[in-house]
Order: sequence, then structure tokens, then C-alpha cells
Amino acid sequence: MARFEEVYQEPDFAGVRSAERRGGFFRRYVPDFLARPLAPEPLEPQVADLLIDATREITRFGERLRHRSVGALYATLARSEGISSSWIEGLEKPAREVALAALEPDDAVAAQIHRNIQSIRAAVETLGENRPWTHADLRLVHATLAPGHHPAGGAYRSGQVFIGGSSPLTAKFVPPAAELVPAYIDDLLTYVNRSPDQPLITAALLHAQYETIHPDVDGNGRTGRALIHGVLARAGLVRDGLIPISVALRRERAHPEELGYVGALTAFRHEGGDPAVRSAARNRYLAYFLEAALGATRVASTLLSELTAVEARWAGLTAGFRGDGVIHAIVAGLPDQPVTTITHLAERHRVSFPAASNAVRQLVSLGILVPGTARRRRAEIYAANEVLDLLTLGERALASPAYDTRIAAPAGRAPQLPRTTGLEPCGRLLPRAGRACSRPAGHRGRCR
Repeated sequence: MARFEEVYQEPDFAGVRSAERRGGFFRRYVPDFLARPLAPEPLEPQVADLLIDATREITRFGERLRHRSVGALYATLARSEGISSSWIEGLEKPAREVALAALEPDDAVAAQIHRNIQSIRAAVETLGENRPWTHADLRLVHATLAPGHHPAGGAYRSGQVFIGGSSPLTAKFVPPAAELVPAYIDDLLTYVNRSPDQPLITAALLHAQYETIHPDVDGNGRTGRALIHGVLARAGLVRDGLIPISVALRRERAHPEELGYVGALTAFRHEGGDPAVRSAARNRYLAYFLEAALGATRVASTLLSELTAVEARWAGLTAGFRGDGVIHAIVAGLPDQPVTTITHLAERHRVSFPAASNAVRQLVSLGILVPGTARRRRAEIYAANEVLDLLTLGERALASPAYDTRIAAPAGRAPQLPRTTGLEPCGRLLPRAGRACSRPAGHRGRCR
């Protein structure tokens, strides 16, 4: 039975606050198990409708990914999610700096974000395999995403942790005792491997329970968000890309009365053994999660459409070049690495420096690459600004309470508007589609 237990903490005479120096009782949460009983989660009508809508959007998005070349797109989506996840962790750098860090990690923050991107891809590939998850999988994912906070032996935390405040006495939330963590993870694995729920419900409840258990001293948020991607990948909904759900989950509230991420997790943490109370609590959290998943999928779908349009335009511009030439190889790799140097391109495509230099000169003349104002290791930097702008506009959309900057401006931390466009999406109404054009304002060609 889920409950809060009163736990006494001895006085800490070196404590920061008077409450810590006095000592006293704090409330520690003891959650329900997810797999006891192992039965489908009863959904309220509103939540069931949201599940239908979100599943339909994600299924369509997954199908679109399966019907095109996915290598570069996967990298772009992973970059979007990795940057967004890093913003949550307080690591803030423009997409351009993060892409540049993949070449030469001169900037420590940008390099850390780049490592986060690579780690997310590795973690989701591990969890997306068509097999049951194990303790070893969860420990590997945590070690990949939070190497600086992973214990040498790979064990779960051995002490009490807390969220907010400077001690359990002043904390906003105190997870269960360390000795209970292995049993809760056993139950979590039983649930995720045998869940009778739809994949989105499984991903949502798994994430909330993992964050509630808080099995590690640090890195729980990154790992918990990766579990969402892992469930969707293993279920076959999104195998060749990622839904940038990190910022969607942690977006700012449009109105004070809205739930918000912390409020949704708090709602999930009910008290008592009444099944009706537990169901109401979980449904409130599930409504928030499904709205975030739906919004993130729509943003990702727009990113896919825009990237496809950019690649089509590039294909038209380079159609006159030899099919097996280095020009086409460079262009194909730009979504994966939108900031580059001639030296990097020569090494990556195994051509001479003069050949790479000539190709870059031609791509600059076509407007596909733009020379940068900075240099890296004495080498001039070139950028595919269209890809970088799509990433930035996507991050801004995810930070909007409405997932659309035409309806609501980004709230909280969000990257600045790209200088190369200087504008938000077009917004012109498409009568047949019944929606607004999502291409950047001032774009060339037809609205889409």
C-alpha cells in the first residue's frame, strides 16, 4: 500500500538550516508496486482519447521514418533530443556549438552535450532490442548516460537521497529507503517485460515509477527519460529515430492552474490502498504525459517534413554533379554533422584536401554551406544553416506551452531565434489541410 512514513533524523550540528541542526521527522514515500497486480491500467475517457490520438500520431511518425533513409535523420532527431535533455540538466549551448564540439571539443559544455547525444543513442539502441530488460541493461544505461555518477561496482544507491532542499528535513520529496530499491527495480522490470498496457502507458508509468524510486544518487532524470525511448523502440513504434520528449515533459506551464511535470509526478504518488484513489492519481499523471508525447511527436513530425524538404532542395541543386562524386557524399552527411571543416570532410570521405576544398567551394556557391565567422584549429568553419535552424526552431516549439510558437511564445529556457531566418514559422493557413504552414517565415516555394 502506497504511503508516506515518518522517519526521524538525528540533529546535524553542521547543518545549513536550523531544522537540520535541530533534527526531527521527515516524510519518506513508499510507493505501490507496478506489477502487483499485473493488470491493465483502467483509463478515464479523456485519457483513453488522448492515448488513441498520441498512439496514432506516433505510429504515423514511425511509419514515415521506416519509409526513408534514416541514418542522417536519426542523428538529427537524436541531436534534437540530446540538446533538449541537456537544457533540462542546465547545459545550454546553441546547436551550432554542439555540432562543432563533435569535431574538436574545445568548449567543455558543448562537448558534454555532444556526449549526451551519443549516450542517448547508445542507450536507446540497447533498450530497443527485442528481448526482456534486465538489471544489467538498466545499469548499463545509467553508466552510459551518467558515467560520473555510476558506482564502480554498478550497484544501486546505498544511502538516502532527496529532491530539493539541503537534507531530507527540508526536501520537497524523499524517495524510498535504499534497501528497498532492488525489490522495486525487480518489480519495475517485471512490469516492463510483461506489461498488459499499451506501450505509451507502459512508458509513462515506467518513467514515473523510476523517478519515484530514484535508484541512483544522480542521473535518474536522464536514465528515466531514456527508458521512455527504449519502450517505444522495443515495441516497434519508433525504431529509427527519437521523439524529443524531454523538453515537452518539462515545459513551462501556460497557466498557473496547469499541472506541470513536478505536479504530475506528485499526483502519481498517491496514498492508501483504495484502487479508485490510485487509478485517479495515475490517470491525472497519464493525461499530462500523453499530452507531452502528442506535442513532442507533432514537433518531430514537423522537423521530419522540414528536413525532407531541405534534402529535396539540396538534391535539386546538386543534380548536375556526378552521382558518385564527393559532393553528394558531403551533402548526405550534413544532417548528421551540420558544422564542418575542409580537413574533417577530407578525412571523413577519404579524399584529398584540394578535392574537399573544391567541393566545399561549390556547396558554398549553391548556398548549401555557409562560411562561419570563427575558426577551429586554424581551419575555416562551414555550416549547413538550414539544418541548424530546424533544430533551433524545434527546440523553441518544444518549449512553447502550446508546442507552437505561433500560438504561445517559448516559456522558461529556450534557444534564441535563429539569426539566419530571424523569423518564426510562416503560419499561413492551408485551407485543404486545415492547419497553418510550419515552414520558416519568408521561406521559398510553396507552403507546407
